[in-house]
Parts: sequence; structure tokens; C-alpha cells
Amino acid sequence: MKKNAALLKIVKRVGSITELAEILGVSRPHVGNWVYGRRKIPPRLVKKLVSLSGGEVTPEDLRPDIF
Repeated sequence: MKKNAALLKIVKRVGSITELAEILGVSRPHVGNWVYGRRKIPPRLVKKLVSLSGGEVTPEDLRPDIF
């Protein structure tokens, strides 16, 4: 499976998948599913993720099917 490179940048910035899950208020498996492309990132979390990236990632990078 293809990994979500944009989301991996955010994971690296915050420290780990577990830490990102805690920040977002979701489970670690949810974030893992997004990273490995098994599930799509919920649109309601895209703005928060873009913010966490410090401008390095855009909404289009995370969900090109929506933005």
C-alpha cells in the first residue's frame, strides 16, 4: 500500500502516530489506517492537520479528492 507522504510529514513533526492520535482525539489505529491508505482522513480533521504541519502540508495534499 502507498503511504500518505503528507500525513507522514505531520507525524514526524509531532513525534509519532500515537501522539498525533492523542492530539486529534482519535485512536492510534485510525491514524495508522490513514497513513497506510486503508481509510481516508475525515474532512473535519483536515484543517487541524494543516495547522499541525506548520504550513508544510495543504488540504489538497491530504484529501485531493475534496479540495
